Amino acid sequence: MKFVDVANVVKTAAAQVLGADYMSEAGDIAAYDAGQLADLGTKIIGTTSGSNANLGIDVALKTILDECGRIVFESREYTGELDEMFIDAREWGGYMVRYYFGLASVMTDEMWNPDGFTDYFAANSAGVNEALRIAAIEHGFYKPAVTAKIYQKAMSHMTPITTMREQFTVAWTSWDKINDFISAILTQVKNTITALSQAKAHALLCCAVYLAASAGNIRYLLDEHNGQSGTLTEAEALRDKDFLAYMLEEIATTRDNMRLMSAAYNDPGNVSFAQGDDNKLVLLNKAEKAAKFRVRANTYNEELLGIGDYMGITAWQAFLDSSGNNFGFDTISTVSINTYNGGIEPISNVEPVVFTLSGVLALAFDKRALGICLKKDKVTTAYTASRDTWNSFYHTLFQQIIDPNFKMMVFALHDASND
Repeated sequence: MKFVDVANVVKTAAAQVLGADYMSEAGDIAAYDAGQLADLGTKIIGTTSGSNANLGIDVALKTILDECGRIVFESREYTGELDEMFIDAREWGGYMVRYYFGLASVMTDEMWNPDGFTDYFAANSAGVNEALRIAAIEHGFYKPAVTAKIYQKAMSHMTPITTMREQFTVAWTSWDKINDFISAILTQVKNTITALSQAKAHALLCCAVYLAASAGNIRYLLDEHNGQSGTLTEAEALRDKDFLAYMLEEIATTRDNMRLMSAAYNDPGNVSFAQGDDNKLVLLNKAEKAAKFRVRANTYNEELLGIGDYMGITAWQAFLDSSGNNFGFDTISTVSINTYNGGIEPISNVEPVVFTLSGVLALAFDKRALGICLKKDKVTTAYTASRDTWNSFYHTLFQQIIDPNFKMMVFALHDASND
């Protein structure tokens, strides 16, 4: 197993997904090394920016040293957007080592040979060793078309938390309140792990967008639509019913095409298909809402958008721009990552080339092309007698893959390279 320390890229990814400064990283959109696909936790007992910097559990304790008649702990469990990208650990065996099987050979069926049965003696007289040819067919070795990949990169993060015994008993007279407070802290630990997992999922999607687009598996739907029927701008596209109907039609048609076994939409050296629940789609919420209220609302059709099941995503990478504006379309539809010699993983002594694609509407993919798995989680503890405190360390081990041997297709608005 290969372990990789990529703390900085996870801080950047988390900051952009959260839209706030996080551990010295800015929250507005900027290119980063998403290709490292890594994960790192952080303490929740304190903030790292603003007027409350470096304040942590002391804030809670100092505000409740006097007994209160009613205490409410603001603690809610966070649910992310991309649950279908997460693979159960029991399924992960098929993701660590993969064997790919190409199509088998085809040959003339001798039982139904259109030339009929051959007279071996006549063939031999004519200088053709027919018996040898038949023996070669019957006893030849037909090598299966098999290739393999191994995935051995593991990413981990640790989330620490400190709990105190004597300080808690002074602050509260009820063990129930102490238990509620500790439960709230542990919920926030879980939320931290979930938030960072979501940041990693977003980074994985950004890498998939780059790999698919660089392989030519991308459709610029606004350009296609304008070539047929008009000159809509990007700003007008999501307000135009005809374009939105075209967008839904082409996404649905492409997903149907992905069901066929072919070399389309994936590495051309491999054939694959994406059928049933393996055929996944991530759709930008802005595009989904536009289609829902501008197309579906006018069709009196209760079959939703007609593109099958999909996962909604608020922003591919970030929602905060450099001017401090939130959820602008140009920002939420943009993917911007560093690339190295055409790949996504950093290479020593190689300067990164920034890949930026705006107007990304959707990504269709085979479930086997993208996956994140929580391999292990474990808690270790340490007691400090001088402080009468317990430190709990929540260890989380992840693995995640991106596999261009399986189908991926990007849907965007406009090809800026033609401008």
